Amino acid sequence: MLQFGFMQDALLAALAVSVLAGVVGYLLVLRAASFAGHALSHIAFAGASAALLAG
Repeated sequence: MLQFGFMQDALLAALAVSVLAGVVGYLLVLRAASFAGHALSHIAFAGASAALLAG
C-alpha cells in the first residue's frame, strides 16, 4: 500500500501532525492552558474544512 505516492504523503502528514500535537499538548498542559488546546482543535478543524472546500 505504501507504493502509492498519496499514501506516502498521507503517512508523512499524519506523522508530522502527531508529533506536533504531542509537543503542543505538552506545552499547553505545562502552561495550564488546556482550554486553549480545545479551542485550537476547533480552529484547526474549521481550517481543514475550509481548505477542503477551497480545493
